[in-house]
Amino acid sequence: MILLELAAQGIRGAVSASGRATFRPGYVVVPAGGDAFCATISALLWGDAADGDALRATAGQPVRAGATMTTPDRTLYRLVTDFAAEAQLQRYDAAARTFSPVAAGRPAVQEWIRTQTGLPSRDAFEDMLCLCAARLPSRVASQARSSAPPPPKPGPEPERTRARIAELREDLRRSRAVEELQHHVDGLHSRLSGMDDVLGEGARLRSELESADRRLQEQDAFATAADELGDLDARFASFDRATARRDEAFARITEERASLERDSAPAPAIWHLPQLWAGIAAGVAALSVGVASTGALRYVALLDVPAFGWSAWAALRWVGRVEAGERATRRTRVVDERERKALDQWNNDAGPVQRAMAAAGVTEVPALREALEALAVAREARRSAADAMAGWQERPEAQQAQHDHAQVESELEQANAKLSELASEFVRDAGTLEAEIARLEGELAAEEQPRRRSAAANASGEPVSDLARRAAEQIGAGDELTLGRVEARASEILAVIAGRRLEGLWADPAGAVVVQPAGGRVAFTQLPLEARDLCWTAMKLALVEHALATGSTFAVVDAALDPLPLVARRVAAHILKRAAKPGQVLHATADAVFREAADHAA
Repeated sequence: MILLELAAQGIRGAVSASGRATFRPGYVVVPAGGDAFCATISALLWGDAADGDALRATAGQPVRAGATMTTPDRTLYRLVTDFAAEAQLQRYDAAARTFSPVAAGRPAVQEWIRTQTGLPSRDAFEDMLCLCAARLPSRVASQARSSAPPPPKPGPEPERTRARIAELREDLRRSRAVEELQHHVDGLHSRLSGMDDVLGEGARLRSELESADRRLQEQDAFATAADELGDLDARFASFDRATARRDEAFARITEERASLERDSAPAPAIWHLPQLWAGIAAGVAALSVGVASTGALRYVALLDVPAFGWSAWAALRWVGRVEAGERATRRTRVVDERERKALDQWNNDAGPVQRAMAAAGVTEVPALREALEALAVAREARRSAADAMAGWQERPEAQQAQHDHAQVESELEQANAKLSELASEFVRDAGTLEAEIARLEGELAAEEQPRRRSAAANASGEPVSDLARRAAEQIGAGDELTLGRVEARASEILAVIAGRRLEGLWADPAGAVVVQPAGGRVAFTQLPLEARDLCWTAMKLALVEHALATGSTFAVVDAALDPLPLVARRVAAHILKRAAKPGQVLHATADAVFREAADHAA
């Protein structure tokens, strides 16, 4: 497990002034000082209410902490703890891009982390992977001399606490039942909302299709006439040619009619011809004078010949006019027939276009073209609406919504009625109930089995001996080879960080730790406190190096290394950087030596 982020509220000196730090794999230096860094991580992952009280004693305000971590399978988790209330573990859902809870309550969270991530126990972590200044032999001796630990606070009677826990568990069961039913109701609401959206889309498509059908029905007569046109370009070209032929024929007919009107003037009755009667009268008069006269006047009778000739000429002209009128009448009938045939031909050629214009209510071809384009748009709109409606009906979610909508409505009504029945009384939040149960269980455990970790850690009076003993328990008492390697590595580190003043570190057959200074072997208890701190630090560095090399993923270090000499600090920084390669070392220090050697700075 790798820590990616640590946040602390109400804990002085835990991370930095901002209260938040981000980490990476490798050797990471955190700009923080004091002992709160290791204590915060230990309390966050394994702690209980007592750890919150210890942290609160230095902060004087509510204490909260949170961490973001990733497991070897690259799953992201977030742990949030309010030491006065509850703890919650959340897992990141990449699909939904949000964190969802997987465990709540400190016991459940700690059990889940232990089983799912392989995190060691708190004692194993603090012995093998935690190098904290609070456990230096000099610090432990000083604290032991200063004061004894205060007596534990009296808690409520165990039986009353158990009864209260049982009541809370019953409330928790009912709260979870309400939550599950509410979750089911929310799911039904979500399903019904989705169905309403799908059915609403179908109603909209159906309305659009009906509207398109109505628009086409309004143009049904025009659509029938338009379908008779066929190829519009060819039909309009034929219409233009037919119209041109008609107009040309009508122009010729008009000219012929004008000519015929001039030739077909009606001839007057023959007895209305003055020339005829004038000639007859002159001829009769001349003939009468010639017959009645003697002598030279008899020759006047000869004038009747030209007079009667004039009358004959006038009669012949009248006959010509009559014949011309008859010819004009026959020609008029021919022109009329030609006009009728030209009109019939034009009606035959331009009939579909004429009917389409009549159906559209227009009188010109451009207007008819616009009407045809509008008809095409209406037909395309109807086709698109029909295709959309057919596609919607074929969609599985639409078929499912039509089939299940009434059933889901009925199920939702029943679930709401059941929810109203269950929630008729006040129901507390499940998280609050879990936090209270965890608090009471912690108090009960504190009453029945007090913690003795501090006393056990220093039972023999030799911190290095106790550390070696606990390390042997973690590594395996029978693995003498590994224990020998750790002991040899601790001796190497001790020789370097002590400037060759101390050259060896091992346990004698009786279990006591023996140190070899320059002058000879000396028991650990006979060394000054500064030398004891160096031995303890060397053993811790060797254990951290071994633990990270054999499968553990992260270790924490605070200001325990800051008092070392410059050369020793550089050596320690090199050891921690090399040890962090397979995992992560988080080092809370303000020392520039370690910051310069680190892979990353938080």
